Amino acid sequence: MNKVLDDILDEIDQKLICLQIDFDNASWRGTIPSEPGWYLIKTNTPLAVLKSINSPDLEYKAHLNIPRCINNASSSQNLGLVITQSGSEDYVIYNGEADNLKARAREHECGHPKTYCLG
Repeated sequence: MNKVLDDILDEIDQKLICLQIDFDNASWRGTIPSEPGWYLIKTNTPLAVLKSINSPDLEYKAHLNIPRCINNASSSQNLGLVITQSGSEDYVIYNGEADNLKARAREHECGHPKTYCLG
């Protein structure tokens, strides 16, 4: 069974594309494919900093309230299923599936009133 799982993980790793979004330079947009796929958003920002972020504009109910999400995930109800930060390493703060990865990345960067996003 471990061999099968290892083979699957190896195949995923071969197809994985990692890129850094630079908010001061939009050239990263040209590297994201306009196709369906799964994505992860990782950061090395300490949880204490993320907890201090202001709540999103109440007009857009779909926007993530990051401090509330952290507090909910930190509660005893999460059953240990939360990916946490070790030292100053990157950790996953969001994951999802999109019909168009490039468009979805823009929504996360800039915000969109009708979708869950970090923007």
